[in-house]
Amino acid sequence: KTSSHAVAQTLLSVQIVQDNFVQYLTILYSYKTMPTPANATADVFVIDDNNLVRTGIVRMLENENLVVKEFDNPRAFIAELFSTRSLPRLIISDYDMPEMNGMEIIRTLKSSPAHKHLPVLIVSAQINPEIYKKALDTGAVGWIKKSTIGNDMIPAVVKHILPT
Repeated sequence: KTSSHAVAQTLLSVQIVQDNFVQYLTILYSYKTMPTPANATADVFVIDDNNLVRTGIVRMLENENLVVKEFDNPRAFIAELFSTRSLPRLIISDYDMPEMNGMEIIRTLKSSPAHKHLPVLIVSAQINPEIYKKALDTGAVGWIKKSTIGNDMIPAVVKHILPT
């Protein structure tokens, strides 16, 4: 039996995590980034239907001097990726999106000989371990919870972009 005090503490903890994440993204929005030349090859493609989260990730990566191309729609991402010869070194995708989720993106890439080698890092508010395991089994190279994006994004990107 859960006490009302324990429920209140849990709700307060969730609100603090959400507030910290929003504060972190607000700080990221305030950074000035260097313009990327139009013909530059993207190091990272970021797909997320949430403008605030996507822009926060892009700014974070640009502050690390990475060239980033962003997409608010998975179908636009697939169309762009399959029509270009310049492939990114890493793909960061939201798990939950209306038209196509992160797992479907991975399956689409894995079905293409030209794209099956591309690493995909999933970002999600989901904390269900079964979904996490399923994403890794499908081919994701990692999973970042949106609540820990500020601490976990750059180390995960460095791990998958820089040679070991």
